[in-house]
Amino acid sequence: MIMKKSILSRGVAVVAGLGLLMTVSTTSLSAQQYVIANKDNTRPDMDKLTGPAITVSDFAANGYDGYNQVSWNVFSDQNLRNFTVEYSVNSIDFQTAGETIANGTTYSLKHMTSERGPLMYRIKTMQTNGRFSYSAPFYLEAPGRSPVQINSNIITGNVININAAWPVERIQVISTDGNPVFQKEVNGQRDFIPLAVPSLSKGMYFVAFYGNGWKSTEKIVVP
Repeated sequence: MIMKKSILSRGVAVVAGLGLLMTVSTTSLSAQQYVIANKDNTRPDMDKLTGPAITVSDFAANGYDGYNQVSWNVFSDQNLRNFTVEYSVNSIDFQTAGETIANGTTYSLKHMTSERGPLMYRIKTMQTNGRFSYSAPFYLEAPGRSPVQINSNIITGNVININAAWPVERIQVISTDGNPVFQKEVNGQRDFIPLAVPSLSKGMYFVAFYGNGWKSTEKIVVP
């Protein structure tokens, strides 16, 4: 079996359930394609949220033929009951991929799936007192499995033709020095999106797509 690709996020923030907040800082190791909990936050690695001393970190999702291997770490399993790995094919609705009992600090779960499109994962942590929390979502990055595709990365006119498998809320065109040159709110559009843009100077640009808990970036070139 051949591994396709993996995505790894260290120190992923945990979102509280039933009024409990358990979080740490968030750092993405994917420079161009990663998931964030807040689509308006373009610097997720700067967030620092504090709470009880429970930390879920080092998420990894590796794609294989017929299954994905999801792994993560915790600093301590004290007062933890179990973990539930959940996945989504549309970035909105989640279902259970599997569960594991809390026993130690390193965990791995095999998600048997034939899904070939983009997949988003999150981990639900259940405590012994019945309270629970969710990790920030993250998705499996692999060739051909991006939630957004640009039909042609060579832009010769004023329209960028986009195909989005997941609803897109906002699109930014960013120069290579990091300055946004164009932005448009598209309010959850998906499928085919013809994005009209102003005339751009010759060169390479990044197109950033923001969705419900995720961000994806593609490159374009204006010849």
